[in-house]
Amino acid sequence: MSSLLTSVLVLLLVILEGLKTTGASCDCSALTCRCEGLSLTSIPQNLPTSITSLHVEYNNLTSLHMQDFLRYRNLSSLFLPDNRLFTIGSRAFYHLTNLTSIDLRWNKLTCLQTDTFVGLGSLRALNIDYNDIKSIEEGTFRECPRLVHLLLGSNRLASISPGSFTGLNQLELLDLFSNQITYIQPDTFSNLPQLKHLYLYQNGITHIHPDTFSHVSQLQLLSLFSNKIAEIQSGTFTDLPKLEELDLDFNHITNIQAGAFSNLPRLEYLGLGHNQMEILPLTICHELSSVPTLILNNNPWQCDCRIVSLNLHTQICGSCSPEIVNQITCTNPGGFQGQKLRDINVTVLNCTELGRPNSATGQQGHCPYSYVFNLLLSVILMET
Repeated sequence: MSSLLTSVLVLLLVILEGLKTTGASCDCSALTCRCEGLSLTSIPQNLPTSITSLHVEYNNLTSLHMQDFLRYRNLSSLFLPDNRLFTIGSRAFYHLTNLTSIDLRWNKLTCLQTDTFVGLGSLRALNIDYNDIKSIEEGTFRECPRLVHLLLGSNRLASISPGSFTGLNQLELLDLFSNQITYIQPDTFSNLPQLKHLYLYQNGITHIHPDTFSHVSQLQLLSLFSNKIAEIQSGTFTDLPKLEELDLDFNHITNIQAGAFSNLPRLEYLGLGHNQMEILPLTICHELSSVPTLILNNNPWQCDCRIVSLNLHTQICGSCSPEIVNQITCTNPGGFQGQKLRDINVTVLNCTELGRPNSATGQQGHCPYSYVFNLLLSVILMET
């Protein structure tokens, strides 16, 4: 009797496990089925065909194929995060012509084929954050002409070819944060005429070509913090009439060329903090004086005679915003470490690096009064 009972219990367990696989444990309403955390290895095939939203999060799916969705042609949203997806078969979503959003976060996808998203003419949002994608083939998203939001953050992309986003004429948000991108080719974003938000932070970008953003005229937000950019060349962020926020914090910037930030009439925020700038050129000060919020903290400012002209222009002519000078805290020389530039008497600034002797003592180490006078005179003549 006990052996018979054991056999019955085993049979019941097998049946219950089978019910999980077929989706009998999913919680369904008229238009939505939720199948989260059921250890599913495939898409359930006994759900109502009328559903428009399907949640299959926290399961054990490893692949997707066209036949998985043949029954569910009314789907408008599909949620598949936190599975074990390695591959998406050819034309897997082909019959989901009404689909407007797909969530594929936290899977193990390594590549996207050019026919992966065929048939998704209505798709508006695609989230593939937190996967292992190493490359994007040219034309991968060509079949998604209505895509507005594309999220590819926290993958393993090392480069992006100019044809990666071909056909996305309505794309407004592109998120590429926390990849391994070191260089962006100049024409990468040229075919995204409606792009407004671009996130490239936490990559390894070392250089930005001046033409990289020249065709993205609708851009409003550009995030490049936590990269390895060392220099901003003239024209890099020029003629972006709608740009409101530009974040370059936590880079390795030592030099900014004149004209790097010209013609940015709507710029409200510029982050240049936590870089390696020792001197802020007067030309850049002029370009940035109208920016309401400018972050310059945590740079190794060198408070010697090279920075005198910046302070004098502010104090005497007002041609450089006081808010800019107020943020400059000296790192060197040691005697001025921690002091605000605005509080330092320009006549005692250390000029050892320039090799200018003190006119009174004949020794190096102080900015001579004659030098300050000449600077004052040059500033006055310049402004008149």
